[in-house]
Amino acid sequence: MAPFGTLYSVVKPYIHPRSRLALAVGAVGGHDITIPDDFQFGSSNKTPEYLAKFPLGKIPAFEGADGFLLVESNAIAMYLADTAPNPGKREQLLGASPQERARIQQWLWFSFMHLEPTLTTLCVWRFGTGQFASYDAAAEEKAEAELRRWLEYLEASVKAAMEKRTWLAGTEAPSIADLTVCGNLHSGFMLYVDAEMRKEYPVVVEYFKRLLSEVPEIKYLYDLDGKWAEVRKQPDTAV
Repeated sequence: MAPFGTLYSVVKPYIHPRSRLALAVGAVGGHDITIPDDFQFGSSNKTPEYLAKFPLGKIPAFEGADGFLLVESNAIAMYLADTAPNPGKREQLLGASPQERARIQQWLWFSFMHLEPTLTTLCVWRFGTGQFASYDAAAEEKAEAELRRWLEYLEASVKAAMEKRTWLAGTEAPSIADLTVCGNLHSGFMLYVDAEMRKEYPVVVEYFKRLLSEVPEIKYLYDLDGKWAEVRKQPDTAV
């Protein structure tokens, strides 16, 4: 089967966080998505050819086999879900009723507007060598308080969903809501939410592990084997 399209992004040596959702949705939905092996952020996305298609030079960006062009990670994920070859998978990802679809959107936007910005502050400077961000004490303190608020909310929400034997948005199978929330949790568990902090949110941790167990096609995108933060990096130990 010919590829459905190309996702322009960075996947080596790490998967770009905002590309994880699109790739996961594509995998669950049954799409064959091509990723250029030689794509390099900072150069490939600044070429005249790339900018002619995507004027802002952003990643991820999607080019369909039919020539359809799209940017913004959430929009790409929604499009891939809506065009899933299997109608059952499309319904699973997007919701089977107006209420499910609304709740999925609720979690998509919660993740985008709250969880992701907070974790970006806490994780990016811990990931690299200061190339993308640097430690800011005031921002760190504010973000830590925010993260605890989001995790407490998630802990209660996941617990309530599990009691009803459903996933986060009330669906019987994992939806985009679960893929986007767990995609952001991946960065948090790897870089900030260390072993001691994870003890405070056992339901969220189990929820993350359950997703990987029940949706094996996304394990390569979310797997944390050997990568769970044991003790988070502190400012005085930053490279």
